[in-house]
Amino acid sequence: MQEKTQEEKQQQFDHGMMLVGSGRLEDAFRHFDRMSQEYSDNGYVWGTFAVVANMQGKMALAENAYRNAVVLDPETPLWREQFALSILPGGRVGEALGLVEGLDTLGADFVQATALEFADQTGEALAALGDLIERVKVYPFKNDGRELHPSHFMGRARYIAAKCLYREGEYGLALDQLDMCPESPDTLIERGKCYEKLGRAEAWAVYQRANAAHGHRFDLEIFRKQRKLEKNMQMTRQSTLDGSKFIFIVGIPRSGTSLVEQVLGMHPEVTPMGERKDTAPIVRDLGSRGWPDLDLEDLDRVAGYYHKGDRDGTVPGTGFVTDKLPENWRYVPMLKALFPGCMIVHVIRNPEDALLSCFTQLFASSAMGWANSVEGLRAYYRAWEDTEVGGIEIRYEELVSEPERVIPDLLGKLGLPPCEECLSPHKSDRLVGTASYAQVKKPINTKSIGRGAKFAEYLAPVFEP
Repeated sequence: MQEKTQEEKQQQFDHGMMLVGSGRLEDAFRHFDRMSQEYSDNGYVWGTFAVVANMQGKMALAENAYRNAVVLDPETPLWREQFALSILPGGRVGEALGLVEGLDTLGADFVQATALEFADQTGEALAALGDLIERVKVYPFKNDGRELHPSHFMGRARYIAAKCLYREGEYGLALDQLDMCPESPDTLIERGKCYEKLGRAEAWAVYQRANAAHGHRFDLEIFRKQRKLEKNMQMTRQSTLDGSKFIFIVGIPRSGTSLVEQVLGMHPEVTPMGERKDTAPIVRDLGSRGWPDLDLEDLDRVAGYYHKGDRDGTVPGTGFVTDKLPENWRYVPMLKALFPGCMIVHVIRNPEDALLSCFTQLFASSAMGWANSVEGLRAYYRAWEDTEVGGIEIRYEELVSEPERVIPDLLGKLGLPPCEECLSPHKSDRLVGTASYAQVKKPINTKSIGRGAKFAEYLAPVFEP
């Protein structure tokens, strides 16, 4: 095959960017995936593929592509900056800051300010963002494709500043910052939250606009087919590997699973491992095969993959390990077969509150597309309500209202000795890599109880028979 000319390569690249610009992200993802294979030694192609994969919530693919871009195209700071921003939500602050170390760019400044916001150091973050905004005004920009335009950082700095001001209770000032930002799904969500706090009726409409613009779509028929297969799952055998060290924390997302993980993580005999992604390839593999009844050899092989823990860190040899992936409520029969003796902690929150929180949270993964519409919320809620999850049930409202009673009771049911530190999970120095990273840094409180009641008329179709 004749090698493409530089002009043809540029046209191929430009076509991919056109797909991105027109919102056809799935097509753009496939396009740049093919390009990354065709031009496997081109760091710029890898970096662009990483950005598109990240926009699609394909985090593992994005990380691999970013790593290739950083190695193959070290002269472009953009890849290091975007890589750093993509891993900050996972709590990997030190690694993110290391990626931009030595860079004298607006992007590096933005990463450092955003890291302060993730660490809930809002005052320091606001100061850093103010310095960044002033630097943007005099920054000598070179339009060579290796840096984002300064106006991008002006908008993003104001958005992060709005988040900090919101957290400090300065809702009017937060709106002032958002008024100067280009409209996007995340700025709309932040605006909706400010309107909600100020009691303004247009909050729901703004949340709807944000979800409509988010890009993740929900296919009801596919979801129903998946749930039918999952519910018919038959696993008549159990792995021979001991799974009694694993504590799986499950429930509707935004139901308090992060708080329970943080509580248990304060115990000296427990290692919290966050939202382990090691179950995802297992689910994809078994689901694509119709959830077969595995023989012992396959059960041990699959369980051994999880025990090894290469992807999400090494599983400690002693003590208990938590895996806080809310979606695992769907796969409890699989968990019990793969990890005999494991414990399931099912966190239950008022569904109205939990589902509103999902609707007002932009999830990165396209698998969470159900959270972008009332139709999706209804389907997800019905599936959860129709499932016997079992395990140790923890009521969120009781946990935050009576922690002195609920937490010792939970420890006892898990076979853990009493631990006073578990009553103060906000004192943990651990960074939480989920949407709850700010909430779990505050003392246990009841502020979120009843939030959904303000939007009851809009959520009513979710709960209709």
